[in-house]
Amino acid sequence: MIHVRQKFKHCFVACCASALEQNIIADQEAIVARFPTELQNGTPDEGVPNTSKEVFVVVIGLGLSLNPNILFSTGSSYSGVTDFLRANRQHAERMMIFTKHPTNHCLRIREIRDDGLTIMNPELHDFSPMTWQEFEATLPAILLL
Repeated sequence: MIHVRQKFKHCFVACCASALEQNIIADQEAIVARFPTELQNGTPDEGVPNTSKEVFVVVIGLGLSLNPNILFSTGSSYSGVTDFLRANRQHAERMMIFTKHPTNHCLRIREIRDDGLTIMNPELHDFSPMTWQEFEATLPAILLL
């Protein structure tokens, strides 16, 4: 997995570029240009999909998935999501995290460990550890590619 630093609000686009092994800003711009409606090209929120339908159109259109799904908690506990991740460690690089707290953001999972995750945060310059407690505090949803 390669680390991709996001351009402006392009966290989801940077995660897609990482999955495609493309690591230059022009690749992010090309993705946004290819999906102008879904990624709000030319608006203040350029690069940000508003709905899961738009996320699905992009990941299918880029060839990252034929049948993407989103896994989220239906209650106040994220133990089901955490248990799913632990049981599917071999698919770590085929998953992205959409956070709601403290902000809406997209991260890519590099590794699933007993004590948490290793993530690619496109706002930062490197891969970072994330404990299960930190993961649950983000109010996450998981995109399965």
